Amino acid sequence: MADSTSFIRPAVEAFKSGTLQMATSPSQGSVISYEWGEYPVNIALVVASVFFFLFILDSFLHCNPTVLSCLTRWRNNYRLENSVPLVRSRNWTFASCILPFCLIAARFNFFDIDFITQQPAEYRTPFYVGVFLAFMLLRFVIYKVIRPLHGSMETYRIAHRSAMNFFIPYTILMLVTIGVLRIFHLDPDTVRTVLLCETGTVYLVYLFTKLEILGSSYGVLTTFLYLCGLELLPAAALTGAIMWL
Repeated sequence: MADSTSFIRPAVEAFKSGTLQMATSPSQGSVISYEWGEYPVNIALVVASVFFFLFILDSFLHCNPTVLSCLTRWRNNYRLENSVPLVRSRNWTFASCILPFCLIAARFNFFDIDFITQQPAEYRTPFYVGVFLAFMLLRFVIYKVIRPLHGSMETYRIAHRSAMNFFIPYTILMLVTIGVLRIFHLDPDTVRTVLLCETGTVYLVYLFTKLEILGSSYGVLTTFLYLCGLELLPAAALTGAIMWL
């Protein structure tokens, strides 16, 4: 509770020209400032993400070895997609990673632009969730519109879905990184820089793996065009939309 003495004026200032003058609103010093983790919305979302992950823990343990192997050998993406139980477990695990990713992105302000930084902290995580879902929807629409006329449709489908196989370990990597860096009491800006570097590195590895998957059934030019359409076009559209806001 704010100290009531902050609203009391000195006697000399209170009475001027025989008129009692009192403040009609609290002073700026009485405004309560919350840390990011103290907002009820953020606390509720963190708790929800933990419970959701515990709910699908069996699915995570089931698919995790195969998902990790997709990072080093692109052919393992075929192996995973051809197993219905693995696909089901992977999809549930991917869904459980969306909210933690958005919480991290909001906490460390991945998009450092005025439109987002000026928003109240409790609204930033829902904003990032909306951006993420809009991005996934755009990727899906482009995936459906740009259909291969020649070559393997299965390769095209596996290349599109391989993003989930990278997003899961990427989210885990960020959580581990935050935990380790907090031990050394690094400031949030430094943590943000490290996380963005990890994001860029994982994304480049993912693009290279997707090139290999597409290249197994398509020519060099076709592979490049599909990569631009499926990945670079949605990323450019997302960046442009955010910068326009």
